[in-house]
Amino acid sequence: MKAQSEMVTFVLLFVIGILIFIAAIVWGRGVTEQNIDTAKIVSAERFMKSFNEQVESIVRSGGSQTISYPLNMEFRFVESGISDVLEIRDEIVGGVVPDNPIDITSPGSLGTIREWMDGPLFRIQLTYPLQDSTAIDFFTEGSITGTPKRITIEKNSTFSMQVGGKEYEVVRLKITMQ
Repeated sequence: MKAQSEMVTFVLLFVIGILIFIAAIVWGRGVTEQNIDTAKIVSAERFMKSFNEQVESIVRSGGSQTISYPLNMEFRFVESGISDVLEIRDEIVGGVVPDNPIDITSPGSLGTIREWMDGPLFRIQLTYPLQDSTAIDFFTEGSITGTPKRITIEKNSTFSMQVGGKEYEVVRLKITMQ
């Protein structure tokens, strides 16, 4: 009888141990995925801020810049007249970003950076609204979406344009995904 009691105790403790182990793995996987997603979001934010700084440098000084694209997330160019949109998007497991767009733009920036969750899809966008007397217009002759290794931004031309009775200097920038 004592042997049966010890055997039942052993089996119960063994099963409880296995259940605790499985629970720890399941909980740990969720935490790990959320940490990975947070790292992806932070990397996308850093890239967009750096990209914006490069664009501003090219608008001021001309020339071109080739920027390494270190993310494994889709980069999209959406042409929309003078208000073009550059977007990074990816599916994220943990909703660590609000569902409504939030502005993460650095003070004094020409561009506006917003991010939000669109269901399971994380989206971060960079746009250049009309400011003061400058407008930034992007165009591409290649792919408009993909996961490139590098992105080249090149000042193509400048011209004047009137919008709502106000004169703007439009800076055309060519984007090439490689």
